Amino acid sequence: MALKLCKSPIFIIGLPRSGTKLFREILNNHDRVFIPKAESLFIPFLVKKYGINPNFDSHNNKISLKKDLVRSVYCINMSVSFDDLNNKEFDDILNTNSWQYIFQYLFDNLVNKSKKNVIFGDKTPSYIYHLPLLFRVFPNAKFLHIIRDPRDQAVSAKKAWNKSVYLSASNWYKSIMSVKNFVAVNNINYIELKYEDLIINPKLLLNKIFSFLDLEFNENLITFDETVENLGEAKGLKSIKNNNFNKFRKNLSSHEIKKIESLTFPIINSLRYSLDNKIDKNYKLNKLELFAYKVHDFITNCLFHIKDKGLLKGLVYLRGLNQSNI
Repeated sequence: MALKLCKSPIFIIGLPRSGTKLFREILNNHDRVFIPKAESLFIPFLVKKYGINPNFDSHNNKISLKKDLVRSVYCINMSVSFDDLNNKEFDDILNTNSWQYIFQYLFDNLVNKSKKNVIFGDKTPSYIYHLPLLFRVFPNAKFLHIIRDPRDQAVSAKKAWNKSVYLSASNWYKSIMSVKNFVAVNNINYIELKYEDLIINPKLLLNKIFSFLDLEFNENLITFDETVENLGEAKGLKSIKNNNFNKFRKNLSSHEIKKIESLTFPIINSLRYSLDNKIDKNYKLNKLELFAYKVHDFITNCLFHIKDKGLLKGLVYLRGLNQSNI
């Protein structure tokens, strides 16, 4: 087996509409980094199904994994077929019974056709809920956590997919609190950055981030050959939109702003986001609110992908999402 294990892969985590895609493209501009365009999503599902210490010695287990992979959103988006996986090279990787080798092959060797000897990575926002698992599989990985003002993040998610602003805010609080609690008691290579710092003064922040990654930063990394974003305020741009913040003030009512600030307090305060209201305690959605907002977001998500991809492809894609988001 010729695959040399990458010492410190890079994982970009953070809620959707927080700047994770922008940061992926900045890193991909570096000649020593490769991060696939598609989100993988499948790591929690596969590790749960096959175990933290998998056994792919049998032909049946190999075939089962390959079938799971080709049904995944990642392989759909990266145009990876069963035939692309059903070969001796991948079988040799599977014989290692090591998730590190397997995932490195899927994120790098299988889809990287342009760069050699790279640090591979992954940008899957939902992995913010699975940091303990990722750390267990990749104890030497470097984790970049991107945080955006919850009011702007909620507005952006609503504009992109008609998501509930209140469920977005609730998820913002829960995910960041969970990550902070985990990082506090584990020796993990982790750095936290704010989206606003990235767009207002990118050179200052990126020098810090690239130093953390043991890579050199140069200013050419923040201009792009292709558009980065296909949704939202930054749609179609090939450079950083440095005024893409505080959009919530013209998109949310005063009541919505106050409720989001209550749902995200005190973390929003500790991250030094300026509050419009005097908040002294955290508000949590009740069970009925949570249920209603989750149903709403499920329906809008289905409608978005069916409209975007057509009925049949949309349903196949949603099946892949459902498989991955355990």
